[in-house]
Amino acid sequence: MKAKCILFTQVDKVELGEIDIPEKKAEEVLIETTLSCISPGTELRCLGGKQEGLGLDAFPFVPGYSIVGRILKADAEGRHKEGSLVFCAGNRRGSLRCAWGGHISHAVTKASEVYAIPEGISIGNAALIKLAAIAYRGFRISDLRETDRVIALGLGPIGQLSARIFSAAGNRVVAADLSADRVRIAQTAGLKAVQIAADDLSTLREIMPQGAEVVIDATGFAPALNAAASLVVDKAWDESNPAPGRLIIQGSYAQDVLFPQNIAFAKELQVLWPRDNQICDMEAVGLLMAQGKLNAADLLGETHRVADAAKVYAELRTAKGNLLTAVFDWQK
Repeated sequence: MKAKCILFTQVDKVELGEIDIPEKKAEEVLIETTLSCISPGTELRCLGGKQEGLGLDAFPFVPGYSIVGRILKADAEGRHKEGSLVFCAGNRRGSLRCAWGGHISHAVTKASEVYAIPEGISIGNAALIKLAAIAYRGFRISDLRETDRVIALGLGPIGQLSARIFSAAGNRVVAADLSADRVRIAQTAGLKAVQIAADDLSTLREIMPQGAEVVIDATGFAPALNAAASLVVDKAWDESNPAPGRLIIQGSYAQDVLFPQNIAFAKELQVLWPRDNQICDMEAVGLLMAQGKLNAADLLGETHRVADAAKVYAELRTAKGNLLTAVFDWQK
């Protein structure tokens, strides 16, 4: 069958196209997309030709890795029922390269790689469940303690979600960004959030003079790692705080990064770099959403027509608009 899709045809060029989708296999499902969500850091890096493994010779390809849709054809084992609402990362087979093939009207993928959306979760929250699960993985590997203080730097979608997840766990969280608009979004969600300048951390130091046991860098700006590391609590020589502070890197970088060696050495800094997410992270996030402990839908704003894809990516690329992320409605 033919499916509609968003295509990155060359660096910084977005078009609409068609892809041939083969018949599904017994272990696969066919999904009709309702919404697909942009992951700005990864997708803009792909669009710029800077993603590892997707050089200039990779164009054209179908981007994206967040589909919410309904099962049109179920798998032979009956893991998923026809008509049920599910999440998948994208289309696995087709006539065009898929990286990862999430912005597409129909997708074929293995039933084992599909996550059934729990009842009680809004479609807006469902659209962001992948990004929330990425943020949750950082939380899961952080070895968090109830008394740990947390600073979240960078309030794009991952930073917003990370701050909310740590806050839902009962920890004291302070979130910060250069953008007043992003700070307001965090404040409206109930977080303590402050606007900072690129070269001035005094506001954060006033709130947490001793630093934080956990600092999350979600800026995607490599030089900010120096500032992030400096905000981690110092390690006392008398071992009165035996557990080292942790720097969780949730940003998406287009180049190699350098760590501030002297700061890291003095703090015995533990650096954690979460890698994507697992199904168990989606399950944990889904439970938080179903219980009303985590909301992500407010990060979306209005849904967009697929026909406006080029304009939407252009706005995200300039970083001057109010978009944190964007969702395409494939039914419009």
